[in-house]
Amino acid sequence: MILATRSGDREVRSFQSGGVDSAWWVGGAPNTGSVYGIPAVTACVQFASSAVAVLRMRVWTGDGSTLRRVSGAWQARLLAGAPNDAQTDFGFWETIEESLCYRGNSYVWKMAGPDGRVSQLYALHPDQVSATLVGREPRYTVRVGDGFLDPIGKGRGSYEVPQGSILHIRGFGDGGYLVAPSPITRHRQMFDAAGAQIDYEASFYRRGARPSMVVTLPGQADALQRAAARAQVQEVYGGPQNAGKAIVLGSGETVTPISLTQDDAQYIEARKLSIAEIARVFSVPVSLVTGEQSRTPEQERERWLSFGLRPRLARIEAAFRADPSLFGRGARVFPRFDTNGEVHGDVATETARLVTLVQVGVMTPDDARAELGLDPLPNGQGQIPQLTPVGGSPNKIGPVAGKPDDQAAA
Repeated sequence: MILATRSGDREVRSFQSGGVDSAWWVGGAPNTGSVYGIPAVTACVQFASSAVAVLRMRVWTGDGSTLRRVSGAWQARLLAGAPNDAQTDFGFWETIEESLCYRGNSYVWKMAGPDGRVSQLYALHPDQVSATLVGREPRYTVRVGDGFLDPIGKGRGSYEVPQGSILHIRGFGDGGYLVAPSPITRHRQMFDAAGAQIDYEASFYRRGARPSMVVTLPGQADALQRAAARAQVQEVYGGPQNAGKAIVLGSGETVTPISLTQDDAQYIEARKLSIAEIARVFSVPVSLVTGEQSRTPEQERERWLSFGLRPRLARIEAAFRADPSLFGRGARVFPRFDTNGEVHGDVATETARLVTLVQVGVMTPDDARAELGLDPLPNGQGQIPQLTPVGGSPNKIGPVAGKPDDQAAA
C-alpha cells in the first residue's frame, strides 16, 4: 500500500494552476450556503460534532474481561495527541463528525513517516475531495488552496492521491455506492422550507407596520393626502422598535386594527415542526435543540447516548479499524473511543454500576472515587480490591499489586 509523503513527488502527482475549473466540482457537493443560516441545523451539527470531539480514540487489546488499553503500540502514539501540525485533536474529530453531518462523508489524509507507517492524519474538508471508482479501486483527487488544508504544502491546485492515502468514512444511505448522499441533498425540500421560514421571519419583522391597521381619513382624501398619512404613520409607528406605541391622530381619523393573517398565526407552529424535522435528520433529540424537556435529564442523556452518540462512534471506529494501513485484519490491537468518564447513564444506574464493580473486585474503591472526582482514600486503603462478599470479614491491608504492562505491540 502506497501512502503519500511530504517529499514523495513520485507518489503524489500534483498540478499547479491559477484555479480549479468550476465544472470539475459540478454535482460534487450540495449547496449548503443557505442551510448554514438555519439555527436548528447549526445547533444539531455543533452538538453532535462537539460530543464526538470531546472524546479520544484509544488503542485496545483483548475483549470482555481481558480488555485493556494499550499505550506502547505505534497506533496509540499516533492517536495520543494532535494528529498533525495544523489541527488540534478536538478540531480533528470535530471536522470528521461535522463532515458526516453536512456531507454524509468524511475524508482523512494519511501521511507516511520515514518508516513507512502513518505518522500524521489530516481531517479534510469534504468539498476539497472528489471520489471516483475505477473498477474496484476508489480514487481520490484532493483540491488545495482557497483556504483548504494542504498536507503536502505545494500550494494551489489539486493532488491525485495514491491508493491508500485517504481514509474514507462513509455515512448513511445508498449502500453500495462509493460516496454516501448528503443529508442536505436527501432532504432538500425540508431544508428549503426551513430556509423559507427564516426568510419569512425576517420579512415579518422588517415590515414593522405591516397592514395590521387601517387608517380612515375624513372626507374624500386624494392620493397625495393618503400617501402623506401613510408616510407619517410609518415614520412614527413603523418598525419593531416602535411596536406597542399608542397611535395619536387628529382631524377625525380613525384606526381599525387587523389581526394576524392565518399564515402569520401558523408561523410559530410551523417553526416548531421544522426544528423537529431537522433534529430527526441529524439524529439529535429535539429537546436538546429547543431546550424543552419532556423527560428527566437522565432519560434525555440515555436517549442521546443510545441512539445518537454510540452509532456515530461505532461508524468512525469501524472505518479506522478496517483501514489496512492503520489496523486491518489480523491486527492484535484495535481502536475505540474512550468513553470512561464521559458517557454515563442516569445517576441511579451509574451508582449501582460502581457499587457492583467495587463489590466484585473489578474496580477498587479509589477507581470508583476517581470517576466521581473524589480523592483517594488515605493510607492506600482505596487500592485494596473487595474480594469477599459484602458483610464478610474485611480484607487485610497489604501492598498494592502493580498494574500489568500495557506496552503491547501491534
